Amino acid sequence: MRNFSIVWICSDQQRWDTLQCLGFKGTQTPNIDRLAATGTAFARAYCQSPICTPSRTSFLTGLYPIAHQVHQNGAGTFPSHLVLLPKLMANAGYYTGHIGKLHLSATRGMIEKRPDDGFAEFYWSPEPFPEWSGNHDYHAWMWSKGVNPEAYFKPYLDQHYGPGPAAEYRQARWAGDRAERFIKMHSDRSWYLGVNIDAPHPPLNPP
Repeated sequence: MRNFSIVWICSDQQRWDTLQCLGFKGTQTPNIDRLAATGTAFARAYCQSPICTPSRTSFLTGLYPIAHQVHQNGAGTFPSHLVLLPKLMANAGYYTGHIGKLHLSATRGMIEKRPDDGFAEFYWSPEPFPEWSGNHDYHAWMWSKGVNPEAYFKPYLDQHYGPGPAAEYRQARWAGDRAERFIKMHSDRSWYLGVNIDAPHPPLNPP
């Protein structure tokens, strides 16, 4: 009997109570609501840190920040002794993939140094800014659609943002396309897939 496959969806800088499936009525989230109804919604899970890298480290190691000792963003490397969930999944025979932001070490103005993360497929998109051009799968996807990402995404320290790209070219759409392709390609095996969506993290530049 084949093991269950797992898709872990992580939005960025989003409160737990902004989803209808968890009781909020101010927005419509029908797709997430359907996933929650047929999957698992952790209604009593608590964020271990308000800071991105420590929080993601807790997610992927199962450790409190006091245990993993990653306390801030911007570190040049990730502690080599920490074992990540996708590595454990790969060791257990799952085929593993990552889409979007990882952010376990510094990303500003550089390509993130990957730890021993266990991912067999890795489609990287830390944040939608032009500094991160090399190996930036989201930007490459936009170019393949005939869209210049630099027309929309300004340098990180630029405080003035215009309208963002049309909805069909947003980072979330790219992540969904990559996830759909991954799931279809590996439907004959057990897999673990991390899908990391940049929204609703600022800059807030709607279409």
